Amino acid sequence: MSTFYQNKRIRIRPYEENDAAGMFECVSQSIKEMKAYLPWVHDRFSLQDCKNWIYNAQMIWPTGRQYDFVIEERGMAKRFLGGVGLLNVNPPYAILGYWLRTDFTGKGITTEACQLVFEFAKEVLGLEEITIYMSEGNAGSIAIANKLGAKYVETKKNHEFVDGQQLNCRFYRLSLKS
Repeated sequence: MSTFYQNKRIRIRPYEENDAAGMFECVSQSIKEMKAYLPWVHDRFSLQDCKNWIYNAQMIWPTGRQYDFVIEERGMAKRFLGGVGLLNVNPPYAILGYWLRTDFTGKGITTEACQLVFEFAKEVLGLEEITIYMSEGNAGSIAIANKLGAKYVETKKNHEFVDGQQLNCRFYRLSLKS
């Protein structure tokens, strides 16, 4: 899988087997913040969880139902920063998901990574509309949806079960049509 998109600061690319250690470091230092919003993050998150995630990401890619990308720094470091992906792909629609290591939040990286995914979504998949949803308490993700120009649609009560709690989720839509 050689599909990647980049700008001056970051690039996104499909997961590779050797990403497990970088992903583990990334999630481990951000568990406290991430586990409140992401159902796959938990206190006993392990390197094996990362290996399983990567394996699943690689297996589902060819089906066309989901495309998961690593967000990494460009340049020599190529540090693993987080992930971004298109879920439930059913052209011309898909759901956007994203996460970023805590020490890099607030710098515009997730917004840039999403814009790179939109290039892939339009050019490769021909997608026209993206849905984004997040817990109504996730101010960072709400800000990203707004920065991307997504329009608020509705809040669904008890939509996600995360870390032992039912979460109300805000839904946004973004048109990719030019």
